[in-house]
Amino acid sequence: MSSSDLIRISETKIDAIIDGDKIVNNKEIINNFFKNIVYKRKDKITLLVYKNDGEINFYTVEYNGKKIIFTIIKREKGKNLKITYVGDRVIKETTKEYVYYKLYRGIEFIEHIVTYKQ
Repeated sequence: MSSSDLIRISETKIDAIIDGDKIVNNKEIINNFFKNIVYKRKDKITLLVYKNDGEINFYTVEYNGKKIIFTIIKREKGKNLKITYVGDRVIKETTKEYVYYKLYRGIEFIEHIVTYKQ
């Protein structure tokens, strides 16, 4: 990841924040984004995700009308790391305590996109 990537991140509007306890400050915008995928409406969200160890990750999830592009930008072992996953559908799972959005390509599970407390 280049320094220009970090500048773009710092200038990016954060749509929701998920803290280390999996509490989200804006569930509605996350749920609306995933509804837009169901209705085949292009959309994009950016999330600031605090991990239990205090690290901060930036998640960008974009739906272009056909594919879901999920990008994580994080620090790992002192270096910046950018990981991109591409899928074609999302499955929402809920328990009494949590909501999970999972990225799939066909029937193949790719990655957890978002997990937060109900």
